[in-house]
Amino acid sequence: MKANVLTDSSPTLTDAGKLVLRLGIAAVFLVHGLDDLRTGLATIAEMQGEAGIPLNEVSGRFVPIWLAFGSMLFIVGALTRVVAAGYVFIMGGAWIFVHASNGFYVENGGYEFVLILGAASVAVLLLGPGRFSVDHLVVERLTGSSPAASAVAGRSAV
Repeated sequence: MKANVLTDSSPTLTDAGKLVLRLGIAAVFLVHGLDDLRTGLATIAEMQGEAGIPLNEVSGRFVPIWLAFGSMLFIVGALTRVVAAGYVFIMGGAWIFVHASNGFYVENGGYEFVLILGAASVAVLLLGPGRFSVDHLVVERLTGSSPAASAVAGRSAV
């Protein structure tokens, strides 16, 4: 069977794509998380309360910390699916409680940016971190085989 350059990619290219996706998401969330930490958790909680976000005293502390420290984990590919699930949850809340009523376009305060960050986070959640990650190395060390080889053999992979 002949390879199709338009639809086929090597495992290395696929894993490189997952790495680029993780790094891009991490960069955005890291900057936002660090900015929120500089602003102060109490101030963020107050702002979230004013936006109508429920449990703002909890979320105002949880979100900035998750964004900042989760990004560092995302960069190295550690606990990647757990961090991605948190990002999906956070972006869902941002969409529902802050941006949905403003329409689509980001310049109007809409959900355009939140949508793409949430979708990218779902992609990482579904695809996993790829070979260039701590998660891959941990699974490889624990199982004695590559997660990619496990997937081919019909077992769950990272």
